[in-house]
Formats: sequence, C-alpha cells, structure tokens
Amino acid sequence: MKNTNDLIISPKRVLKILAVVVLLLTVASVVGQVYKYTIGHDRYFVNFLDLDKEWNLPTWYASTSLLFCSLLLAIIALSLKKTKERFFFHWIFLSAIFLILALDEGLKFHEQSITPLRNLFSSMGYETAGLFYFSWVFPAAILVIIFLAAYARFLINLPSRTRVLFITAGTVYVGGALFIESITGLYASYAGRENLTYAILTNAEEVFEMVGTLVFIYALLSYIRSGLPGLRIGIGDT
Repeated sequence: MKNTNDLIISPKRVLKILAVVVLLLTVASVVGQVYKYTIGHDRYFVNFLDLDKEWNLPTWYASTSLLFCSLLLAIIALSLKKTKERFFFHWIFLSAIFLILALDEGLKFHEQSITPLRNLFSSMGYETAGLFYFSWVFPAAILVIIFLAAYARFLINLPSRTRVLFITAGTVYVGGALFIESITGLYASYAGRENLTYAILTNAEEVFEMVGTLVFIYALLSYIRSGLPGLRIGIGDT
C-alpha cells in the first residue's frame, strides 16, 4: 500500500526525460559547431552549449548525472550492508569511482594529465601520436582491464537483466571515452583540432558518455525497484 507522502520514481520515466535532455543538448551543440565553422563566428552561446567545453550547461548535466549514479550506488551499498551482502565493497567502491568521474567531468583532470604523460612517455622513448595523441587513453585502458578483472564475479552474480544493462552502459560509456577519443586523437594528429570534423568527433564522444550514463541510471533504478523492493528512505532523528 502506497503512502500518499511517498515519492515514487519510475525508471522508465527517468530514462525518457534524460534521453530528451541528452538529445536536446546534442542538437544544440552540433548546431552551434556548424554555425561556428561555417559562418565563422564563435559566440559565447556556442561555447555555453558545446559538449566538449568546460563549465557550461552540458558539463553541468554530465557531472550531475554521474553524481546521481554515485548516490544511487551508495544507497544500494548501504541497504545491502544490513543483509551482509558479500559484494558490499564492490558497490561502495563503484560509488566512489562515479564520484571521481563526476569531479573529472567538471574539472577535466584527465585532460590536465596529457602533457605530463606525454613527457613521461617521451622520456621512455615513446612518442604519443596517432591513436595515443591524447596520452591519458593508454593508462585509462589498462585501468579498465583491471576493473573488469576485479568486477567479473560481481557482474556474474547480478540478476541477468541488471547485468546486461550494466555491461551495455559500460560498453557505451567506455566506447566513447576511450575508442572515440582515440579516433579523435588520430584525426587531430593529422588535421588539427580547429575544424568542424574534430568538433563533431568530440561531440560524439561526449554523447556516448552521456548515453552510457543514462542507461546506467536506468539500470540502477530498475535494480532498486526489483532487487530492493523493501527499500525506504526516511528523514528523521534516528
């Protein structure tokens, strides 16, 4: 029986709303880039809607959505702790990872690491060009492999529908963050970064990341609804 004061969140409704937001942000950004590189004017509003810029509307959305993932993961972890769930630390560590991703989305830590990593690889006799033009991609790929190895049993033990959604979300997100980023770096190595093609590639990367995040949000909300049906969040003194 539902209490009239309960806040009911529908996973499908959230998915639809976020999908519309992502679509609108994508269209606005692409139109802005076409305007910038065809007409030749770089207005403030173009940068404010550019998916690849910092401290603007798309960045705020991306950071907030990743932070929401971190919050949902923490809620799941804390609820499972009471039942002595053996994967409690996997959930809580995943929450920490998304908190870091949310901070990185806003502060671009990974981009600030490009020059130091280039210098490091250069001192070792390796030049970062082509697919590794953005030097952070290589260590990030290694971290992804380590993460998959550490979370293999966690994924296997998830309900089948949740597992499929988690893998789908991760594939889309990492595909944008690493694969498309590598293709973008390869293009930038030969054609530079101040052109429409490069702008579209960077926008595509951000779209993949946002779509991966919204699929993950849907997966988490669906898991809470079906896997934790008794979960209630109250505000009080105890």
